[in-house]
Amino acid sequence: MPVSGETEALVSPIHRLHVNQFTPLPHISQIAAHLLAEWGEEYPLAEMEAEFQGALREDSLPRIHYVMDRASGLVVATGYVMHQDIHLFPTLTPWLSNIYVAPSHRKQGLGEWICHGLVAEAELAGYPRLYLYTDTKTAWYEKMGWKKISEFVHRSRKQDLMCLDFG
Repeated sequence: MPVSGETEALVSPIHRLHVNQFTPLPHISQIAAHLLAEWGEEYPLAEMEAEFQGALREDSLPRIHYVMDRASGLVVATGYVMHQDIHLFPTLTPWLSNIYVAPSHRKQGLGEWICHGLVAEAELAGYPRLYLYTDTKTAWYEKMGWKKISEFVHRSRKQDLMCLDFG
């Protein structure tokens, strides 16, 4: 699994990258557009800008990975590891978040690939576990070793709180 700063080919025309000081502005804009389209009502632009700034400073978190289709130059998948993702659990950290794959590139393993790279970074940074929450992808995460630890309601939807221990 690559860590920040590395580029690794999944298949020849697709590369995973991470947001850093060399990330072209159009890529950041594409990531923002995907996230706003998918979760706009839940994801204020100010929060997104703060996350990008943290990643640009090369802080330990957030780490933002994205996949670019080299032929088109378009960002087709993205994901984060961040300190905090939901105010209901202020003591839990860090979180896997914003796993998104463009509809045109789904069912190719890109989401799982992004997850594995981010998990590897969190483990390498010394965190003992990661958390996430989902309302629709519990089974998908369970296939990657995540465990459901509780349920809660957030914005009128039932969510599953999940954890991945590294020990």
